[in-house]
Formats: sequence, structure tokens, C-alpha cells
Amino acid sequence: MKIRHLISTTLEEFIGYLNNECFKGLTIKNNDLKIELNISNLYSNTNQEIDALYKQINYLRQENQESLNNKSCDLSKFARTEMNLISASSGIDKLVDISEEFEDLGFWNSDSISNYNEKFVIKKINSSAQSLKKDFKKISDILKNASIFIELDNLLNKIATTENLETILKLSSELLLKQNRVLELDYFFDYNKLTDEYNWIHDFVKISHVNAEFVSLVITIEVLTNSMKDKIYVPTAIKA
Repeated sequence: MKIRHLISTTLEEFIGYLNNECFKGLTIKNNDLKIELNISNLYSNTNQEIDALYKQINYLRQENQESLNNKSCDLSKFARTEMNLISASSGIDKLVDISEEFEDLGFWNSDSISNYNEKFVIKKINSSAQSLKKDFKKISDILKNASIFIELDNLLNKIATTENLETILKLSSELLLKQNRVLELDYFFDYNKLTDEYNWIHDFVKISHVNAEFVSLVITIEVLTNSMKDKIYVPTAIKA
């Protein structure tokens, strides 16, 4: 499978997961939250479709933010919607970043990447996991579910420090198999505590960044590990 097709396939699965799982039950102005994706255009004109996705997400965020003008606005609903949309943008950003790196390395149109450097894969995954660990530490303890945080922190620490690709693949599979828990982009925060805090906007920004980094880690693992698996795409956690 060509890298170009791998990027498009991953993006299709990611948008499907957002719509079918993460956005479930969310509405903006009484309309179900959903990102439209032109599948045929995605594979024939990927960059154009990515631009269209960004425009959709920006429009949806604007619509969601306008809800704050309503005195009866449900802040927890606003926060959950905003975080998921920010995370959607982050996932697409990561795919764009990875595709540009592949292009710079000369792999974009290649069917064979036999000279693909495993150290590059390991370094990228280590870096993404380490970045997420640092962001977790910036969030006030009152907003974190302790048991889940400890579980994620331990797993992220292993991913961030492992230098063996086979071990990383096993750890990433463990991470991705926790689909319902890990990819529920805002599952580990208490929105009641968030919206009751006086400085909730400040905390909200931190949490949104963490959610975005978590999506970036998932996308990084998804693309890079699949690029090493005999160039065969294997749907994992973002498969809806």
C-alpha cells in the first residue's frame, strides 16, 4: 500500500470514529454534531478534502462558541463539544505532519519502503507519548480521575521510553485495544468540577490541549506502525 493511500485510509477511519463514537449525543443548535467526508474526493484529491474538513470544523466551533451568548448555555455540553472539535483538528494536523515527513523522506509515492528507518518510527512514537505525559502533569488533580490517570500514565511512560519496535507495537496495541476508554476523547475528566471552577476557562484550555495531544499520539501510532507492518493497513482503535 502506498503511503498516500495509508494516510487517506487512516483519515477516513478517524472521521468515522469521531462521528460514530465521540460525537454521539452531541448537538449544535439542535443539529447532530457530524463531520461530512467526501470519500471519493479523499482518495483522488486528499489535500482538497483536508482543507474542506478544516473549514467544517472551524465553522462548527464558531457555531458552538456562539451558544455561549445564550444565558441558559450548558457549559459542560459546550466544553465537551469544543474539546472534541479541537481534538478532531489535532488528529488531522498530525496526519498532515506525518504525510509531509513521508514526502520529505521520499516515501510518498513509493510502494516499497524497505529502507524505511525503524529508528524514525520509534523516535516519533516516543516523542508523542512523552509530550502527552508532560501535558497531563499540568492539569490540576481535582479534574483528573485518579485510577484512569495512573493507568494511562504508566502505559504512556512505557511507550515513551521503549526503544524496541516490537515492544512498542505490543504496547501500542494495548493502548489502541482500549478503544472505548482511551479514544473517548474526554472520558477522564469531571465536567461538573470543570464548569464549577472559577478559573474553568484556564483549565479548559489545558484539558483541550491534552485531548488534542492524545489524538496526535493515537494517529502517530496508527500510521507509523501500519507503515511498518509489511505496508498493509490494519484497522485498529480508530476503526468505527
